[in-house]
Amino acid sequence: MDPLRTFARTLLKGYAAIFFAESPLTGALVLAATFWRPGVGASGLVAATFGWLIPSWMDLPWAKSPLYVCNAALGGLFLAGFAGPSWRLLPPLLLGVLLVVALTAILMNLLWRLDHLPVLSLPFILGTWALMSAVRAGGSEEPLLAGTMGALPMAAQGFLKALGSVVCTPHPLPGLLILVGVLANSRLLALFAMAGFLGGAAADGLLGTASPWTAFNSILVALALGGVFLVPSGGSLLVVACGLGWAVLATALGGLLLAASGLPVLAMPFVVATLLMLAALRRRVSMRPPHLVLDSPALPEANLERARLARARGVDPGSVSLSVPFFGEWQVYQGFDGAHTHREAWRFAMDFFIQEGRRSHSGEGRDLQDYHCFGLPVRAPAGGTVAACQDGLPDNPPGHVDATHNWGNHVLLQLPSGLFVLLAHLRQGSLKVAVGDHVAAGDPLAACGSSGRSPQPHLHLHVQTEARLGSRTFPFHLAGVVGRAPDQQESEFSLFLRPGEGWSIRAGSDGPGLSRAFLLPAQRVFTYRVQGPGGGQGLRRLQVEQDLAGTFLLRSDHGAHASFERTDTVFGCYDRRGPRDDFFDLWLLALGFTPLAPLEVGWRDAPPSRILPAPGWRRAGASLFLADLLGLRSRYRRRRTPQGLLRQTGLHLHPLPQFFPRAVTEARIHPDQGPISLKARVGGQRWSATLISLSMAEGTPGLVNAPSSAIHATS
Repeated sequence: MDPLRTFARTLLKGYAAIFFAESPLTGALVLAATFWRPGVGASGLVAATFGWLIPSWMDLPWAKSPLYVCNAALGGLFLAGFAGPSWRLLPPLLLGVLLVVALTAILMNLLWRLDHLPVLSLPFILGTWALMSAVRAGGSEEPLLAGTMGALPMAAQGFLKALGSVVCTPHPLPGLLILVGVLANSRLLALFAMAGFLGGAAADGLLGTASPWTAFNSILVALALGGVFLVPSGGSLLVVACGLGWAVLATALGGLLLAASGLPVLAMPFVVATLLMLAALRRRVSMRPPHLVLDSPALPEANLERARLARARGVDPGSVSLSVPFFGEWQVYQGFDGAHTHREAWRFAMDFFIQEGRRSHSGEGRDLQDYHCFGLPVRAPAGGTVAACQDGLPDNPPGHVDATHNWGNHVLLQLPSGLFVLLAHLRQGSLKVAVGDHVAAGDPLAACGSSGRSPQPHLHLHVQTEARLGSRTFPFHLAGVVGRAPDQQESEFSLFLRPGEGWSIRAGSDGPGLSRAFLLPAQRVFTYRVQGPGGGQGLRRLQVEQDLAGTFLLRSDHGAHASFERTDTVFGCYDRRGPRDDFFDLWLLALGFTPLAPLEVGWRDAPPSRILPAPGWRRAGASLFLADLLGLRSRYRRRRTPQGLLRQTGLHLHPLPQFFPRAVTEARIHPDQGPISLKARVGGQRWSATLISLSMAEGTPGLVNAPSSAIHATS
């Protein structure tokens, strides 16, 4: 990308970041709104330009982050807004931008190291206060109240003026331009802005405070807490309500403290309320909503999509992820809240054994060797350190228990998180580890036995909060599992599963599977011959890239891209971005969540409905009613063909079929070459694609530039 285009894009993203948006179009409209007062807009643009140049000149980290531009532009806007635009302001403006840029670099690092908190507009506030004090430019607050539009209802007029006030252009027309820009990037951001304005007014009335700064600070609080740094939910709305109350109090207190100096409150209430609320939420021990996303903040729609996709794939942030601790297929003898012993403090536990023909043993089951699981290897379900172990207790004869030593022979692993995993009722003399040993997931630990309170051979597994045996258990789940419920005929793959009594499970990574098929190094290029609706043909390329953060991306030759991860058990895509691309989206729909298990299995997923090809009128209707925020209900099935390929079919239904048509996909996967063909039918339209070459990109393999994101830059 040429320097001028890079400058323009970063500049516009910086203006968009003022409202937590990330689209250059939004930034262009915000920039245009600032020129309602031409001198103020020009001052902001000069400051923003310096804010782009100085970080590179100083070799600061994340030099092209839109956050530098965002804070610098705000400083220039408010300095000119209060002191009045003048050429005499240029020297202090340059000094002010230098200060704001330095503060941005320092505070970004400090707040992130302190508690993973965003810097927000704190550099702008501190830098502007310092500059106004130096040039004695503490003006009146009246400019923030100027401007009318009598034809609008009072509330709407006040809301639009408040939007304009964020960039020191307090008039409904610039506010309307900003609202259009925010809407173009995120409908939910626009809704949160309106809710913040109304909530702030209500809080202002209840608390009996009155300040011209309340409205726009309330809007910013609602944007930050409603869905950018938290996943939107009922809980996040309660957080917004609390944040609005804190912002109103901070506005009143700030006005009193700053009255003597003549300095304006600016966005101080927003920053104080937001940082206090985020810091308080960081101290929670509960994993219930609302969920913070400080490590990867995004637009509310993106946060909702990530959370929905995680739920559909079984991810539970309040649960410990463990691997299956055995080879082959076992059954769950007793699950969470089991009727026998998994009660009260020990409710989160699982017991496993092996049944053949509904029997756990051969013959009459009088000898331990008759039981199918007795003596089979037990593997470490996670990496950790052996905190305690026991190996000398005898195995009980079938039907007998040792009530004195409840857990029998056991291994207790301490996880890096500080929690502990217990594997109990192990076979006497089978232990392969000692206290202090470090083990990796899958390492052999011992053999399944029947020691302790165990009437027949089985393996007990639970996670506990302390090193003391018998301490309170903690929720966990099994990762990368192929399982079958008692009422199911066929097994299904689950990325995360908490099986109940009677389930049959096995590790999804056992065997070679599709590891080579989805081993996608950076610079790998897939070239397909594609035929779309109407018979049109062409060549399309998909290339694997890696950004500066280490995230792998799959990018199409039309500019669309999605992040992906590959583990021992699954290949999964997420965070689809870029322009519309039907071929790329159908590839994601057919293959974007693929288990690497070598079995003929089925599974479910909920990919975003926005990747489903649909006519413009359907998309417009779905957007109007927010139906595009709902995920698809996708069900997959994989079979092996006589040629040794895997045929992967998917049926994709939208909860509201009047907006999106039914889709059917079929992909054929070669164990070495990966996806070699693709077919799709969406409504009455058909696509097909055939792999014609698999190569590496020309040039030296290396890192590509990370996708720019004003929101991500806040971390």
